[in-house]
Amino acid sequence: MKIVAKIVVFDPGLGSLSIIKEIQKISKNDISYFTDQKNYPYGVKSQAQLSIIIKKQLIY
Repeated sequence: MKIVAKIVVFDPGLGSLSIIKEIQKISKNDISYFTDQKNYPYGVKSQAQLSIIIKKQLIY
């Protein structure tokens, strides 16, 4: 299978690790995984706060 895209998974916890394993079963695309436990939980933050947090993580 040809690599056609880079997949980025951003999760404040570890819950997405099982999802990444499933993606790897069906795709040969590169997968980058970012976690952010420093700013957890995300549910109490505004959309503006989340936007800033996520942009900082992706730039890093």
